[in-house]
Amino acid sequence: MAHLVMVALDKLWRDTARIVAGGRVPPGLWDVAIGAEAVVGRLTHREDENDRHVHTARSRSWERGRTLMVWPHSFDDLRKAAQRRLPRFLFDYVDGGSFAEMARARNVAAVRGVTLRQRVLNDVSQSDLSTTLFGHKVAMPLMLAPVGMGGMLRKRGEIQAIRAAHANGVPMVLSTVTLCSVDEVVAATQLPFWFQLYMAKDRGFVLDLLARVKALGCPVLFMTVDLPVPGPRWRDQRSGLSGPPGLAGQWRRWSEILTHPGWAIDVGLGGRPHT
Repeated sequence: MAHLVMVALDKLWRDTARIVAGGRVPPGLWDVAIGAEAVVGRLTHREDENDRHVHTARSRSWERGRTLMVWPHSFDDLRKAAQRRLPRFLFDYVDGGSFAEMARARNVAAVRGVTLRQRVLNDVSQSDLSTTLFGHKVAMPLMLAPVGMGGMLRKRGEIQAIRAAHANGVPMVLSTVTLCSVDEVVAATQLPFWFQLYMAKDRGFVLDLLARVKALGCPVLFMTVDLPVPGPRWRDQRSGLSGPPGLAGQWRRWSEILTHPGWAIDVGLGGRPHT
């Protein structure tokens, strides 16, 4: 009986190790495999010297595999890290919404309400998440959404974001109110981008912007059509981004900047345009 358990657990370890080697660790499988390896180690304590060397090599491979599980573990970890790093008026700008933020709360609840169908005992050695979006092959059905003033969150943030997106095989949608111009992004990365457009009253400005984007090779255009009137962002008013005016507002913003030196050095000093 002990031998059968050992064989079964050893098979589990081998299959899990293959997944780790491919860089894919399903949630929960790490703990199962670590426990399995410990049991196998106890059951095989009478192995000869050569087998013990193999067992030691396996343990070391798991130690190397632990790097796949380092922080951050979730979007909540990233959100908390951003809250610590950014001045409050910038964090609230990205994290907040309009009025009492009820629509934002409903959107978050809707996303968290989507669950994945559990399927077990399936061959995942050839998993493929790739698909086609708007005629373009992507590694997974995801994209980086447009973020206004992304360059205020990290040094030349839009450039860093588009490089990260393409490194993972997904597209990035550049915002109309990007801090880095579309010309700078293309010059710095030589990578294709998708573009999000706010329809402005100045139609001449819109046409000129679209001509520039098209000339730079943008293949996909997104139009934001649900913003006929800007929504009052109460959190921005409280944080100092859009008020209060005068010395009081300046002091509120400067106090946040001075208490976040990492951001001030990275963005305020090092984040100036490089073109």
